[in-house]
Amino acid sequence: MYIQEIAEVVLGLIFIWIILSTTTMQLHEWIASIFSLRAIGLQRAIEHMLHNNNLADIFYDHPLINSLSYLGDGKLKRKPSYFPPNKFAAALINIIINSGTESSLFLLGLYALRREVGVIKSQDKRREAFKQMSNLIEIARLSTNTESDKPFGNLILVTLEKEINNLGISYPELRPIAQNMLEKVHYDKNQIDKLLKDTKLQKEDQPRLEAIIKGILAFSVTNPNLKLTLNSILLKLDGLSNEGEDALQTIQQEIESWFNDTMDRLSGWYKQKAQTVTFLIGFTLAIVLNIDSIQITNHLWREPVLRQVIIAYIDQNIARSNTVNDLNIMNLISISQDEIMNITVPVGWSFVELPSDMGCQFVPTPRTIFGILWNDKCFQPAETKDSTNGWFWVITKLTGLLITGFASSQGSSFWFDILIKIVNIRISGKKPDIA
Repeated sequence: MYIQEIAEVVLGLIFIWIILSTTTMQLHEWIASIFSLRAIGLQRAIEHMLHNNNLADIFYDHPLINSLSYLGDGKLKRKPSYFPPNKFAAALINIIINSGTESSLFLLGLYALRREVGVIKSQDKRREAFKQMSNLIEIARLSTNTESDKPFGNLILVTLEKEINNLGISYPELRPIAQNMLEKVHYDKNQIDKLLKDTKLQKEDQPRLEAIIKGILAFSVTNPNLKLTLNSILLKLDGLSNEGEDALQTIQQEIESWFNDTMDRLSGWYKQKAQTVTFLIGFTLAIVLNIDSIQITNHLWREPVLRQVIIAYIDQNIARSNTVNDLNIMNLISISQDEIMNITVPVGWSFVELPSDMGCQFVPTPRTIFGILWNDKCFQPAETKDSTNGWFWVITKLTGLLITGFASSQGSSFWFDILIKIVNIRISGKKPDIA
């Protein structure tokens, strides 16, 4: 039978898939880095967790999170693609504590107002208004930790309200939006004060725990969905109210656990999306370079010398991996990429020019030939020179390219593991030499 030959063809095909998978993954990482796909996915997850895009902006501008952002080549800050769970919890707890203050309400309103800057018709005025609102946001952020009943805190709040009114005067398109924003701030503050009026812990030596509980309750007015999510954390404080440190530690751990669970789901979603993107990249490469798995399989089957050359390369790489401890899979793939350049495989498009008067059509009829008409010339793929059945060639070619795209989306590690297993079976199956 042809068991040995079949094994060699499979090994050769997998060897080529490893090279293509590595190229595909490298292109995907490059695209993900250029377009900040991980950072965008994380931002959407945070927006979903906080149930409010403006609150998510406040979170990202928090010093603990903002410090994780980095400057791109254009000196524009890019949002982080990851941050530690403890920093997420610390930043969120700080936001929760201040959620019932008037400064926090102004901050939330200013972020919402800045999103409406697009209503200004003049581009220069839009840019100027955006800058002014960003400055007001910084002032509101600095005042969030200031008690509203202190003179300095009241002065900042009065200044913020005055400047927001001035924005409405300077930019008439924003006037009704700014006025509604100020009315909402005052209304929400009154509602929060009524809600928290009688809320107090039994012990007076737990001010931070009380501030967290009041902050979560304040979300009943400004962000009911987030309050419902955080209620599960409050339920776990039963029996811990007499031990402030234990309660604070429980809150920290529960928020971190919530973040980790969300990141696990985000990781699964990203892997699924990444596999789709890598398939599209691999399929595109297969089309551009004409990497047809069916054609390559046929070529390997007909060329035993080529199979032996590839098998020799594979055995050599496996021997290296067994003798050199620090040679990992990426080293082997790098070596393979260099060596594959010396192997002649049917990759790339090759066309035969035929007379156009022969009736060149992509879908040929009985009296025409299969080909692509371009600039009054007929070009026929070289591998179809013995056949004029265009449909058969198209279906076979598309199937081979789809197989290549699917194989490239599996990753080089996946195919390398299979390669090792097949090589081990092949070696163990050899008959020992008899002297």
